[in-house]
Amino acid sequence: MSYFIFKLVSYTVFLLFNLFLSFKLCVALFGITEQSLDKYLWMLPVYLLLYFFNRLFTFRTVNSQEFVMTVRANLLSLLVVVLVLFSEKAGEHCSRSVV
Repeated sequence: MSYFIFKLVSYTVFLLFNLFLSFKLCVALFGITEQSLDKYLWMLPVYLLLYFFNRLFTFRTVNSQEFVMTVRANLLSLLVVVLVLFSEKAGEHCSRSVV
């Protein structure tokens, strides 16, 4: 159970860091300042849920299958995020470079 909590916390921290870094790069490179970071926090549970369903929270040694599972989970999460943005027509309110 403690390993599950460790993986959950570490994935959450890395995803928050990735989201924050993407947001800062958009501000620095493209000058997008009207977007707020809290609009994108709903993406974290999507990623964490798909990591859970792809068995990335289980206790095992690192191998090549974990890389494939991580890539698959990230691609599925990206697809879900894009589908949600298009279904709510939130494309006008969210920066496409963050997504």
